[in-house]
Amino acid sequence: MRLLLSFLFLTALCLAGNSTISDGNNAYKSGNFQLAIEKYDSVLASGFCSSELYYNTGNAYFKQGRLGYAVLNYERALSLSPSDEDVLFNLKITRARLKDNISPTPQFFLYTWLNSLVLFLSADGWTYLLMISLFVFAILVYLFIYASSTRLRKLFLIGTVSVLLIVISSIVLITFRYKSDTKKDWAVITNLIVQAKFAPSNSEKDVFVIHEGLKVKIDEVESDWYKIRLSDGKVGWVAKNCLVII
Repeated sequence: MRLLLSFLFLTALCLAGNSTISDGNNAYKSGNFQLAIEKYDSVLASGFCSSELYYNTGNAYFKQGRLGYAVLNYERALSLSPSDEDVLFNLKITRARLKDNISPTPQFFLYTWLNSLVLFLSADGWTYLLMISLFVFAILVYLFIYASSTRLRKLFLIGTVSVLLIVISSIVLITFRYKSDTKKDWAVITNLIVQAKFAPSNSEKDVFVIHEGLKVKIDEVESDWYKIRLSDGKVGWVAKNCLVII
């Protein structure tokens, strides 16, 4: 009985969420972007999230000219669907309008390649690949054991070893992707102008100025301050209310 009530409760929440999203979509189509944002945010606040919902929210913020929150929501959409072409395109368009154009410090090519590979799929995507690979691996092992000729056994052995490598790689990539998703050390500047300080205090001297929409890495946290690192290596302290964690 308790399970049935829980199922009915979750079903009701889903229906309510879908209805609110539909209201948000209608508001967006009519040009009422603020109402659309409020509808989308209410669904996100209830615990429902999806790449499409973050994408729609980012579009609504973009239409309002609030580029910081547009980038934030596009980044969140990418964390769930890394290869979504629509999200990638809109994020590129939005970044082209930002005031800050910071050239990243060159990284070792193997690190760049591995990071791109980890982000190629979401954690769920790598998990699905692992499950499929395990299924194929089990079939190949069965075929190898009951192969009727030496030639077939060699072919199935090669296939088994190849799929086993994919299984091991998937496990490693799932681990890296999970750590990347749970670490929460990336954020987006949401204030129009932010003056980064030499130390976590308003009385400290400014070290650089940045603007809304810039993606930064969080190195340290102290009270109401974040120590951030830019893609070019610059480091400074900013107040927590200047940015939102992705």
